[in-house]
Amino acid sequence: MEPGNHYVFLRAGLNDELWGPSKRISITIKPPFYRTWWFYLITSFCAIVLIYYFIKRQLKIHKAKQDEKLLTEMKIVELQQKALASNLNPHFIFNSLNAIQHFINSKTPSDANDYLTKFARLMRMQLNMAEKNSIILYEEILRLEYYLSLEQMRFSDRMTWSISVDPKLDTYHIEIPNMIIQPFIENSIWHGIMPSTLKGFIELQIKATPEDGLEILITDNGVGLDNPAKIKSEHESKGTQLIRQRLLLLDPSIENLLTFENLSPGTRVRILLSAKMITKTGKLEPISA
Repeated sequence: MEPGNHYVFLRAGLNDELWGPSKRISITIKPPFYRTWWFYLITSFCAIVLIYYFIKRQLKIHKAKQDEKLLTEMKIVELQQKALASNLNPHFIFNSLNAIQHFINSKTPSDANDYLTKFARLMRMQLNMAEKNSIILYEEILRLEYYLSLEQMRFSDRMTWSISVDPKLDTYHIEIPNMIIQPFIENSIWHGIMPSTLKGFIELQIKATPEDGLEILITDNGVGLDNPAKIKSEHESKGTQLIRQRLLLLDPSIENLLTFENLSPGTRVRILLSAKMITKTGKLEPISA
C-alpha cells in the first residue's frame, strides 16, 4: 500500500447470512525517509550547493588559466621590448662617443666634460632600470632630460626641447610602465627632425586625466607622417607594436591608448595611460650621480 491514510470497513456475519453493523478501521502508513518533504528539501539544498561550488571552481580554474596566459604574454612582450631597447644602446653609445671625440678635437673640454657627465648618469640610470617593469615618473622625466640634453648637444643648434608636467601630479609617488616614452622621442628626432630643414623642436607634456590616468603628448615640428622624407624603419614599427601590446595587457578595456596625429609639419604622439596602468607609491629610490 502507498503511504498515507487508508480505511478498512469490516463487519461480521452468521451462516444464515445475517450481518452485523460495519466498522471502519483507520490505517496510517508512514512514508520512508527518502519520500518525505524534508528529505526533498535537504536534497535540493545540497544539489544547489554542489552546483554552486562546481561552477565557482570551474570559474576559478578558468580565471587561473587566463591569468597564467596573460602573465606569460606580458613576460614575452617585456622580454621583446627589453631586447629592442638593448639594440638601441650600441647605436646611441657609438654616436655619444663620437660626440665626445668631436668636442675634444674641437678643443672644447668643458663641453666634452659636460657631455661625458650626463652620458655617464644616463647610462647608470639605464642599467639600474633595465630590468624594471615600472619606473617612478620623476626618474623617467630625469632620464629623458639627460637623453634630450645629450642629443641637443650632439646636434648643436639643430633642435631644442621642453618638458612640462601637470602641477597636480606628484611625480615622486607615481609609477608608469618603463620604456614607453623614450622610443617615441627617438623616433621624433631621427625620423622627424633630422630629415627636416627646419630647426627642430620637441615638446613633451604629461597631464592628469579626470579618470586618474595620465595623458602623454610628444610633439615635434619634423617632416610629419605623410612626408616621404620620413624614413619608416622596421625597428620603429616593431617598437610601437610592442608598446601597444604591453599597455593592452595592463588594461585590455582601454581604447585609443596610442594615437598619431599629422600636424604638417610635425607629428604628435598621444599615449593614454589608464588608472590600471599606473601605480601610486610612496617609495623613491635614490639616484646615483
